Amino acid sequence: MIKDSSNQFRWVENIQPKFISVITGILTIILFLVLGYFDKSLITENAPGGIISFELAKEIDTSVSIISSWDLNAKVNAGLSLGIDFLFLVVYAIFFATACYLIAKKYINKNNWMYKTGLLIAKLQFVAALFDAIENIALIKLLLGSNNSIFLMIAYYFASIKFAIIAIGIIYIIIGLLTLLFQKGLVTD
Repeated sequence: MIKDSSNQFRWVENIQPKFISVITGILTIILFLVLGYFDKSLITENAPGGIISFELAKEIDTSVSIISSWDLNAKVNAGLSLGIDFLFLVVYAIFFATACYLIAKKYINKNNWMYKTGLLIAKLQFVAALFDAIENIALIKLLLGSNNSIFLMIAYYFASIKFAIIAIGIIYIIIGLLTLLFQKGLVTD
């Protein structure tokens, strides 16, 4: 006899977006700090931005010089950083998507374009996470010694688009929160 297992997951339906936002926000901060810890050993004259310098290296010579400037410990930290980033990209995507969604919901009957824009930006956070994963795979290939410029181009362009999408999400969240606070101030006066 087969049991109906759908009831086992009903608790998921009761999870509130605010709860998800708080938990993933805390995890985003924790993982960001952990990644920052690993990144300290990656900052060199050739990589002043640490792993970000590596992500945004446009030339194969730049990429090779960054990797060459890292000692064995730094290379291990770079690998650990890229591994942890696979968890980080899931957490930050959920956090930013949920935050954008929660703000968008506040505009559902007030400002339709702000609502629709927020929903679109929320969905794009998962595209950013996908691009981050693709970028990580390309960076791992480079870190393991590949000199194929296709991995460099993949890392550069996917990282650039990822950062742009995340920045748009952060800007939307800030503008949305400030607008809501300003409107709340006008209503209470």
